Amino acid sequence: MGDTQKTKVIKLKHDTIAYIEIESDRATIGSSPDNRIISDGKTGNYIVGKTIFTTHPENIKMGGVFQINGLNTSTMASTIVTPIPMFTFSFPMENTLDFLNETLQDILGLI
Repeated sequence: MGDTQKTKVIKLKHDTIAYIEIESDRATIGSSPDNRIISDGKTGNYIVGKTIFTTHPENIKMGGVFQINGLNTSTMASTIVTPIPMFTFSFPMENTLDFLNETLQDILGLI
């Protein structure tokens, strides 16, 4: 006999399209078959369907250290003479400095 995996599906009513589906290593929130968010423990997170971000592009980060360059939303064109990169490097220094400050205070407290 094969290993069967249990799935829990939550819907407001039996005939509604929107759902939440939970498995042992995967969760899905969907409003239709074409629009859903999937978080899979093995392969990662997926956004399926039209996606709208209601924030300034500088608040969107990729890989934790790259953010979308806000100049891309300006009227200045990216050319050979005035190149505008798509992403800028954004190391999270504010968190690092807070951590270093707390660590330094701990060390000075021991002296």
